[in-house]
This record gives sequence, C-alpha cells and structure tokens, in this order.
Amino acid sequence: MDERQQEQLGAATGIAFVVLLVAGFVFGPDKPPGFNDTAQQVSSYVHDNRDETQAATALFVLGGFFFLWFLGSLARTLRRAEGRGPGRLGAIAFAGGVTTAAVATVGQGAFWAASYHTDLDPTVVRGLYDVGSGAFLMVGIGIAALIGASSVVALRAGALPSWLAAYGAVFTVYTLVVTVVGSFQETGGFSPSDGFLGLLVFLGFLLWALATSIVLVRQEGSTAPPSAGPQ
Repeated sequence: MDERQQEQLGAATGIAFVVLLVAGFVFGPDKPPGFNDTAQQVSSYVHDNRDETQAATALFVLGGFFFLWFLGSLARTLRRAEGRGPGRLGAIAFAGGVTTAAVATVGQGAFWAASYHTDLDPTVVRGLYDVGSGAFLMVGIGIAALIGASSVVALRAGALPSWLAAYGAVFTVYTLVVTVVGSFQETGGFSPSDGFLGLLVFLGFLLWALATSIVLVRQEGSTAPPSAGPQ
C-alpha cells in the first residue's frame, strides 16, 4: 500500500465513524425521557433499556476511534491549505474535534454507568442521566469549533468544496444557537433531553462528517503520486 492509498484509507475512517454512530442510534434505546419525568420513570427507562444502552456504548466507542483517526486526516488537509502560516484555524478545528469526542465520551459514560447497576437509587440514576443529557448539549461547542474553523479554511484556501464550506458556516451558527438556547430549556424543541432541534445538530454533524470524508478520499485519490526518481 503506497502513501496515497494510506491517506485515502485514513480519510475514509470518517465514513466508518458515521456508519457506527448511525448503528448506535438504531440499536440504542428508544425515545429518551424528559426533564419533567420523575426519577422513578427515568430509572425504569434506563433499566428497561440496559442492553440497548450497552450496545450503543460499544458502537460509539468504535465510532470514536475512527472519528479521531478521521480528525487527523482532516487536520493534515487544513494544515497544508493554510501553508506556512501559524495554522491557527487548523488547530482550532482539531481542538474542536477532540473536545467533541471527549465530551461525548463523558455523556455516553454517564448513560452507561446509570444502566450498569440495576440496584442504584432512582435519584442517582436520574442524576447520571441528566449528566449525560447535559454533556450531549455541551458537545455543540466542540462541533461548532470543528466545523466552523474547517469552513473558514475552506473558504479562504479552497481546502474543501465551496458548497461544503457554506453548509458548514450555516450549520455552525445553527449549532451555537441550539446549544445556547438549549441551556435554558427543560422542555420543547430545544430541550437537551428529548428536543428534536438538538437531534438535528447530531444528524447535521454526521452529514458533514460523511460528506467531508468522501471529499477527502476523492482529493487524496486525485493527488498525483510522488515521482519514483531514477532507478
């Protein structure tokens, strides 16, 4: 496998990440409880969906590994596009991606911990579940930094197609609005527990990651291989 094929494989890990996260949502628990539900209702939901939560956790763990690998490929592309400058935007995008993975890991870890022991007090279960819901709200900070910085580099240097950069710019604003407003909402569309606007953030993020991964694979495939030189 030559260097170009290795870079294509690295870029394709974004596709694997999206597939695994979609599978995690498909095989994970059904509609989550809301903030207005009692501790006993939340506890019953968690315990009734124990196997689904653990299956989703396993898929998210694998997905997180491939996401970090994809992040390395994206950071390489952004760094090359920025040239010999300070590479500030590429660093912001990379930090945003790492933050996204870290905060999401905390959130899913809280869900997993709540489901692991069936003898926990309902108030403890609800507390862990709320930590998980809050973490998945705060993950919007990392997503916005990752996509926003990547979009600016794309617009300035053409690292990514203009349509993807435009989508990323609009989606960054949307993500920040949902994250900030959701901090004050317990029910409704902005609610971090069961609001549909927050769900759109994750779906939009997965769509961006999938499109970006495909673009990077094609870019690496179209890059001419280095000359072998004289034999």
